Amino acid sequence: MIFNLASKIARIIKINLLILFLAMLVSPIMAQNTSSSDSLYSFCGFRAGEDEKRCKTMPSQFGEDFVRARKAFRKFKDVRLTFKDGKLAEVFAAARFKNMKPNAVKKELDAICKDLAKSGILFGPYEIRGSKNEIYGHSSVGRVKISGDIEPTVRFTGKGRKTEKYHEIWVNITWDVDRIVGRANQKPIFVKTGYYSGQNISRCNFIEKVFGVKFGDNILKYIKPLKSEIESNLCLEFLKSSEHFYIKPLSALICNCDYIRFNCNTKDILQSISLIPSKKNSVMFDDFSAARLNARKGFEGACSQVKRWLDLEKFEIKEDLIEQEGSVLYNAFCESRNDGICVEISCAVRKYHSGPFSGKFCIDRGEIKLIYISEEERAKEECEMVMKKLRLPRIYFKPPTTLVDAVEFFRKAAKDSQAKLEIAFDYKKGDSVPVIPIIGAHDISFYDALKLVLDAVGYKFTASKGVIKIERK
Repeated sequence: MIFNLASKIARIIKINLLILFLAMLVSPIMAQNTSSSDSLYSFCGFRAGEDEKRCKTMPSQFGEDFVRARKAFRKFKDVRLTFKDGKLAEVFAAARFKNMKPNAVKKELDAICKDLAKSGILFGPYEIRGSKNEIYGHSSVGRVKISGDIEPTVRFTGKGRKTEKYHEIWVNITWDVDRIVGRANQKPIFVKTGYYSGQNISRCNFIEKVFGVKFGDNILKYIKPLKSEIESNLCLEFLKSSEHFYIKPLSALICNCDYIRFNCNTKDILQSISLIPSKKNSVMFDDFSAARLNARKGFEGACSQVKRWLDLEKFEIKEDLIEQEGSVLYNAFCESRNDGICVEISCAVRKYHSGPFSGKFCIDRGEIKLIYISEEERAKEECEMVMKKLRLPRIYFKPPTTLVDAVEFFRKAAKDSQAKLEIAFDYKKGDSVPVIPIIGAHDISFYDALKLVLDAVGYKFTASKGVIKIERK
């Protein structure tokens, strides 16, 4: 039996939007879906987290506290270094451009952004702050700020008191050292590669064995969280989120993914697993149709990989075209009731509305999400499905009909239809029961009819394993 996909899809999309919003605030790696292969771990020849005592540098004449770059980035040959607990956390690079026209400054800023974008940096729109034109970016490992003079600086040089004009441009790279050092030192999650065969094991158990964890258990029994992950989860709790996240590398690729995100509730109980693609597609497209075609091809390829890995039936693929935004969202779902797993695959084509890539399109490969559906939830949804499939040609209640009378009506309707439904209503003779107001409907589901009646008198029901329990709200 297939679950009610419509309601689950809506719930999953809503949860994913919340996750994305929170992740962009507190956990850059979750927002980026990148890995070490395409993140900016070094700049101007200096590595993030490099030991201060081993960081040999050459003096610079640019300004106080500046040193020469080990490797020039474009025309940036002078840098200022900042350390945190003895580890390199920030590189501030500066360059002066003489006799540069204002338009040339903007072109240089665009060129810098495009070069850094190759390392997984995503930029926002330009901002004017005082005399500076600024743009901010972020990646899975840190933040970027680029600033350029709008008006030139004029200064006197030499004995002849000659003047020269120049524009200064700064590139400031700030790394999340705790995360970088922690990720570099942490052991990957050992995975057992192979394909699901369906022999004497459910898909849920197969997935648990692949990653060496168990759904419904406390994830901290299986992994050691990083300090940065603990801090991020505290921020999530402050933002009233109901979930925790832990991201770890994998010892081997699973469906072309090399990172795993454990999604838990605030008590760290594992609820779902997300597989993060091994490399972000940073190719830019000028044409939406080309980007859409490329995305669809890659998305169908990912679906085929997952189908083979878990021996799944055909995915239900949904395409949401957001015409005003110039983007498209792909989602694929496949559920298996007996196995207690819902598989979701996502992909999107996004349009840049501002910044150096304004008007261009990129592909966000998204993730592969394995959602655990507990036995209790499966029993509840199965019972509700039976209630929703059972149609009643007509209901009509009016005073002095009581809730007891209405319950008997629904019991008889279930019995006549041979539906395997029982109604439990804890009522003793002599108890005060509410009177049903005037209610009428035609061709209505058993589920909607019962809910309509109970809502009218301040009652509710819960359904599981064929038993419908009625109680006060």
